[in-house]
Amino acid sequence: MTSEHRIFSRHPVYSNLVLIDAPSVSDVLLSPRDISFGGFMLESPRELEPDEEIECAIEIKGKNFPGCRATAARRVENKTDPPTWNVGFSVQVPENIQADFEDAMKQAFPAEEIQEEF
Repeated sequence: MTSEHRIFSRHPVYSNLVLIDAPSVSDVLLSPRDISFGGFMLESPRELEPDEEIECAIEIKGKNFPGCRATAARRVENKTDPPTWNVGFSVQVPENIQADFEDAMKQAFPAEEIQEEF
């Protein structure tokens, strides 16, 4: 998926404002490089296959959203030692917590910080 196909604006994450708990990817919490209502990008210590699905919990400003499913949409190797990959994920938040997730995103990234992608 490229930026031309994105529906939601991405917000860079500069601190631990957002954390991803994805046990199948890492034993530690991960801080995404950017996030939107529809997905996130993070540096993964393991290579994921395209369309690989993982279970994860997303924490936004201390509020936890468990039971999310993320699908690897793209990946780029970082050429580090040991190797890591930047992986872009589309995310599916359970319907029963979707409204709370959207509210938390709006609080974490106020409208004045939103930049539309063209």
